[in-house]
Amino acid sequence: MPSTSSPSGATSPQSPRRFLARRALPVAVAAAAVPLALAAPAAHAATSTWRVTTTADTAFKSTADVTLRTAAGTTLFSCAGAGQYGWIPKLTSTAATPVVVNTNNVVGTCVDAQGTRSSFFGGTPAFGTIGYTATGYNATTGTTALTAANTDGIPITVAFSTPDCSIHLNKFAATYTNSTHTLKLTSGTVRTVTAGCFASTVKAGDTLTLTGDFKLDPAVTITRTTT
Repeated sequence: MPSTSSPSGATSPQSPRRFLARRALPVAVAAAAVPLALAAPAAHAATSTWRVTTTADTAFKSTADVTLRTAAGTTLFSCAGAGQYGWIPKLTSTAATPVVVNTNNVVGTCVDAQGTRSSFFGGTPAFGTIGYTATGYNATTGTTALTAANTDGIPITVAFSTPDCSIHLNKFAATYTNSTHTLKLTSGTVRTVTAGCFASTVKAGDTLTLTGDFKLDPAVTITRTTT
């Protein structure tokens, strides 16, 4: 009768359970290695440093022709030779949006669209200090984007006023360019306006065009570097 024993040198059939265990082991090891492979070194957040460089005397004074217009371009007020006076702190700061220019007086004699004598004012003792906050920097042009608002908790930053018509702005936008030393006003946001002014075309919350190129004296340099 033929023998049923395995031929010499032949391998006995493996138990299915042992076979599966051996097959599963490399898969388990590979699965455990996946999180290690995906884990990346922790990245360090970039740090931006603002610097304001001035002379020993940080007080400044400047004049400019200031205009306030609607977004459509209609002139509301024109102020020839308005003055702006304040101080600039020497600064090295890693704050995201530091105050880089302070104004404690803005004043001018203006006319409205009908030629009525009016005034432009802000930053007076009654209205508090205007702080220009740096919000962005273009290293190619050396230009800093600024937002100006009252830093003393007063909701009015500047005002244009006649005896029967006033517009109060609670903030405005500006830029400062190092090469020209110019603080340039660009727009303003209306907080309040006298009822009926300008045929009620100007409303609270409107963004108006505000212009005025104030060349600071002494010169100031504002920069931001990122490391």
